[in-house]
Amino acid sequence: MSLIAGLGNFLCGANMLASMLVSFFFFRFYLRNRDRLLCFFGWAFLLMGIERWALLVLHSPVQEQGEIYIVRLVAYLLIIYGIIDKNKKKGLRDSSIKTSQAKGNETNP
Repeated sequence: MSLIAGLGNFLCGANMLASMLVSFFFFRFYLRNRDRLLCFFGWAFLLMGIERWALLVLHSPVQEQGEIYIVRLVAYLLIIYGIIDKNKKKGLRDSSIKTSQAKGNETNP
């Protein structure tokens, strides 16, 4: 194994470890706050770590593994869905606050 290939494997493993570690932090924060966005981020980073692990195990050039990037696509879609879900809930909460404030203003002359 050449030095460049060894360095690439090392960096891929470091990226995998970092992704897994970040996912566990997101899951821990989710258990504290029960914010669904944190859960979506946790699953996304866990999927990215699994994708990096698969790249390490397959030992072939990155260009030959187009199928493995579907996992990364799913992880990014989870992040996007989590953000949209968070904004929808925030929008519903803001509209209900405005509605209750408007009703309160009507009852008080």
